[in-house]
Amino acid sequence: MKVLVLILGIIAYIVSLGFARSSGFFERALYAYTIYGASITPSLVAALFWKGATKAGAVSSIVTGAVVTLLWKEAGFIRDIIPSNIYNNMDEVLPAITFSILALILVSFATKDKN
Repeated sequence: MKVLVLILGIIAYIVSLGFARSSGFFERALYAYTIYGASITPSLVAALFWKGATKAGAVSSIVTGAVVTLLWKEAGFIRDIIPSNIYNNMDEVLPAITFSILALILVSFATKDKN
């Protein structure tokens, strides 16, 4: 439990750095809703429409969506990996939700109960 508190504290610190550099309220709100949307939406939709989704798949989807959003927005090494014309023209929600959905599907298939 102490490790989880430490991890959440580090994530909160990273998010606060992004908020400190943003220019206004609307940019901060967009950033927060991007993290929320890329994290929660795939799991919520899967819970409603896909019987094959598992709890582990949903949790991995939520974590992956949040991490990819934070990395895309905050990590400098991402700018070095991704070509600048793609990075500058792509909102962070697109890679985040893509990886979130992939994590949901792959982990759900890997952890499916075999009866």
